[in-house]
Amino acid sequence: MIKPHNVFLLLTLMLCLSTPAFASLPSMAMNSSFTLKVDDKEAVMDRLVLKAEAVGGYFLVLSDQKLILNIPQPQADRFIQFAIAQGRVLTQTQNSDDIHTQLMVKESMLKSKQTMLKKYMTVLKESDAAHAVSVEQALGKLVYQIEGLKGDIKLMRHRLDFARISFHFRFRDRTTPSANQASSFPWLNRMKLPNLLESFQ
Repeated sequence: MIKPHNVFLLLTLMLCLSTPAFASLPSMAMNSSFTLKVDDKEAVMDRLVLKAEAVGGYFLVLSDQKLILNIPQPQADRFIQFAIAQGRVLTQTQNSDDIHTQLMVKESMLKSKQTMLKKYMTVLKESDAAHAVSVEQALGKLVYQIEGLKGDIKLMRHRLDFARISFHFRFRDRTTPSANQASSFPWLNRMKLPNLLESFQ
């Protein structure tokens, strides 16, 4: 009979057997997408990023025409109201992904693997030198599977913690009316806009 001789392996096994405690989570992962028509795209994007950070969120994608943010679920509705006030909404879609069931399956698999790990550790302690190597190889494979499940669970819980909100931007056209086009401002029409434009040419 031998005892585990690899301290690093023993510590790794102990970490694999630990299961972090999590707070209760929403059952749905929320996704929202908006197309906004704005006057100053860069300024609006800056305001949205700053607001996201102020409520505990962050940006995932920041490009010329697109902004994707992760916003804490409790803050999502209020953040959306702030965002749509920055311009005119052209399109809007909202949906949710039910990943809670998948999460429960992953957590059940993790518990099963951890129970199996305990059994392997018992076997290892009682194994002779001839069998210890094969048991440690099986343990290594099991540890790899457990760490993968923990990573999947952490990612799923993060998706439930944060609403994902995407924005696409369109520039609000502010071009000068043509000489033959009536202005939306009556006082400009009274000044005979075509003649006024011609005087500046």
